Parts: sequence; C-alpha cells; structure tokens
Amino acid sequence: MPESRKQKVKSKQNQDKPSRKQAVIVIHGMGEQRPMTTLQDFVKAVWNTDTDLVEDRLDGNIGEKRMENPVWGKPDRRNRSYELRRITTEEDKNGVRTDFYEFYWAHLMQGTTWEHVKIWLSGLLLRGPDRVPKNVMSIWLILWAATFFVGAFTFYSLIPSEEHWLCKLGLCTEQDGERVPIGALIAFLGVVGAAITLGFNTVALKYFGDVARYVNASPLNVSRRQQIREKGVELLETVLGCQDLSGATYEDKKFDPKYERVVVVGHSLGSIVAYDILKHSFARLNRLFPKATKTEQPKRRALENFIQHHLDAGTDMPLLTFRQMQADCLAELKAQGHPWVVTDFITLGSPLTHAEFLLGKDEP
Repeated sequence: MPESRKQKVKSKQNQDKPSRKQAVIVIHGMGEQRPMTTLQDFVKAVWNTDTDLVEDRLDGNIGEKRMENPVWGKPDRRNRSYELRRITTEEDKNGVRTDFYEFYWAHLMQGTTWEHVKIWLSGLLLRGPDRVPKNVMSIWLILWAATFFVGAFTFYSLIPSEEHWLCKLGLCTEQDGERVPIGALIAFLGVVGAAITLGFNTVALKYFGDVARYVNASPLNVSRRQQIREKGVELLETVLGCQDLSGATYEDKKFDPKYERVVVVGHSLGSIVAYDILKHSFARLNRLFPKATKTEQPKRRALENFIQHHLDAGTDMPLLTFRQMQADCLAELKAQGHPWVVTDFITLGSPLTHAEFLLGKDEP
C-alpha cells in the first residue's frame, strides 16, 4: 500500500477512536508568583522536552524530526480568569491528550504585614522542647538562636554611650587630632538598617509571609484561607465535571465528566493548598453520594483495616501494596458512579514533611 494511503487509513482509524483525555492541575508555591509562569515551566519540563511521549513525527515546516512536543494555549471557562489559559497537547503514543491548568492564588495573599509573620513565629517558638518533633529540633534551636542574637543586638544598640560604640567599632582612635564624627557612624548604621529592612521585606514578607498567613488559622488569616480554598475547590470540581450540585438527591445532580483521569501537582506551599482542596472537595462530593452505596465498599474497608493494622503494630506499610489498594478503592468508587477521578497527588519541595511543626501545636 502506498505511504500516503497508509497515512489516510491511520488517520481514519484515529478519528474513529473515542477521544481520551486527562487533566493536570498545577498549584504554585509561595511568593509573588506571576500567572502562568509555574505552569509553563512545568509543561516544558514534563511535556515539551520529553520526545519519548509521542511517536516519531516530522516538523511540517522543515521536514525534520521535531525537537520539542508542541502545545497550544487556549482560553477556558474552567479557570474563571482572563489571566490564565488552558495548555493542551496532542495525543501521546497511548492516544491520550492532556490539558494543563494552573490554580493561581497569589493575588489572594496580598497585604501581608509583620504582624502576620510575628504571630506565626511566636507560635513556633513559644513551645516547650518536649512539644518539638525530633526531626525539626535543630531548626527550632536555630530560630531561638537567631531570635536571641537579634534581641541582644537591638538591646545593645540602645545603650546611650557614644564612646562605647566608637571604641567597639574601632573608631575611637585619633586621626590627625580628630575623632571620627558620630554622624558618620549614624549614617553607616542607617544604611545597614535600610538594607536589613529591604531584605526582610523582600524575603520574609513576600515569601515566608505567605506561609505564615496560610498555615496559621488566626482571625487575621481566616478570610484569606477561605477564599483560596473556595477558588481551588471550584476549579477542581469544574474540571471533574460537576456542573450542578443543587439537586435534592444524588440522581438530581448533574455531572459531565470530560476527563478519565485528573492529576494534582503542588509546589512548595502549593502542596499544602492542594491537600486542603482535595480534602474539602472529596468531602463535599462524598456527601452527595448515596449512603447505602457507601456501605457496599469492601475495597475501602480492606484498605482501612490494612492501615489500622500497621498503625497498631508500629510498622511501615508496604508502599506498592498500599498504592495498589488505593487504586482498587478508586476503581470501586468509579464503578458505583462516583465522579471522583483524581488518581495522583504529586508534591514538589513540600513542607508537608514537617506538618506537625508548621501546622500543629505539637507532635501527634
């Protein structure tokens, strides 16, 4: 058969196949992030530069093998923001297309002040050593040492002795019969103070300030945490195809799933945001599910018993067995008509490793 004829047959076969699609939701980390920056870098790393994902194809412009896999940016109502776009791909070698979304929340975390950071740091420091997990004890001691140094330096700087300061800095020796003027010292300390203030404003407030506000459920932060979670749950449920959840019964709800699989990726503080979104979204959808059906889930009961057994015994769970049992539970849900198709939660540089220190008051 001529080559062109083969291509036409193959094209016709691809058209007859049902379209398979998956979605990836990327959640950026702390700091003053710009819309789409994290998503574009992520797509470039996992799709554009991985030529093993697609079959050998030629670039129609130059007639040679493509160096990168192409993507297309498209507006999409799921994002509910004109700053964001959906990035979509062609089919990979398994016949699956991927839509990438970014959950952007940096604009909801503006106006951070020293008061927000102070409340959070106080909660971390003002606890007894017995309430600090062993794996973060060194960090806790470093924080206390830094606090002591800053406090001591501040107190020392308030000592009203011009001669003391000049001599400590080596400026009290006579030069041509004159002492170094005190104005020069004040100017020097002013420059140092301005540099410290600028660095603190850039690093502590703009970056760690996000952590201080999101992980601490103080009255100053509750409204921001609520806004971020609401928007994240809204995006996830829209991607899952939950169009109308206002019906009185489960059968009245309207689901229009477009994806057979959804993956959630959280970077840095975004992994904590992602965890909260997944937790609240699943709870909301699960409440809509018929209670009678929930009792008919032997896979779920087996997983719960498996986890409890290892917790009671104090042993590590076999990772591959645990993952397989999770997959079995998801398949069980889908077979019963549940709309939840989130298969993976991927974290990158996640502070959840130290959740008991950053989020909790003590080690559980």
